[in-house]
This record gives sequence, C-alpha cells and structure tokens, in this order.
Amino acid sequence: MIVYGAVASVSVGALFISGIGAGIVFGTIYILYCYTYARVTGLPRTRRATLAEIGQAAREVVWGLGMPVIILGGIYGGIFTPTRRRPCP
Repeated sequence: MIVYGAVASVSVGALFISGIGAGIVFGTIYILYCYTYARVTGLPRTRRATLAEIGQAAREVVWGLGMPVIILGGIYGGIFTPTRRRPCP
C-alpha cells in the first residue's frame, strides 16, 4: 500500500483504512473455512487454554497487536509520513 500510494499519489492512510474492511471479510471467510474443514475431517480437539495462559500470551504480543494503531495514529496525527518526498531537482 505504501509503494502504491507513493507511485499513484494516493493517501496511504486512506489505503490502510480501506484495507480494514477487506481484511475483516477475508479473515471471517478463513475462520469459517478452517472451522468447516476441521468438522468435516474430524480433527481432534486440544485442551482449552486457561485464563492465566491467555493473559500471558496477550502480554507477550501487546506491542505487535498495537503496531497498526501506532502506525495509523502517527500518520493521521501528523507525527510522521509513510513516504519521504524529495523535491525535484
């Protein structure tokens, strides 16, 4: 998206925002496919994670999950830009 935005002079922030809807649709379809595949083929279930295990995993990935918020917040907040524009010589 950054390369396309730089080449086509399109707002990179708008491209990222427009990708959220497509990502949700593709993610939902993939979840449904995996669930259906597991039910049809009879894959064995594993044990459920405890609340403590879920909390530990969430603490380990908090920066990775927050990165899109940091990037889009920085772009929309004007703190930084996704591309570096050089003046023409």
